[in-house]
Amino acid sequence: MHAEVRVFVQQETAGTVACRESPAYPHAMTRTLTATGFADARVHVTVPRDATQVVLVRGDQADLNLIGDVVAMRDVTAETVDGLLTLEHVTGTIVVSWSIPG
Repeated sequence: MHAEVRVFVQQETAGTVACRESPAYPHAMTRTLTATGFADARVHVTVPRDATQVVLVRGDQADLNLIGDVVAMRDVTAETVDGLLTLEHVTGTIVVSWSIPG
């Protein structure tokens, strides 16, 4: 199973961008990636082309489920074209989760 993800960033401000795999959230997802360090960036995220659902969580809400708060997720499956999700004006941290059948 091919489950690699890549993040490409375009931003004017110099900085350090970091990515790490996080525990799958919500639990129905196959994998979750946390990426941080953005400053008004255009971010391109590649997810597996066979992903059936892709959701985006704001970084400041990524850990709220651990203390029982409601986390607002945005389903971006329809915005993911041929495995590519493009996000504009990203600052801070994003969390992207996806599910793969099987």
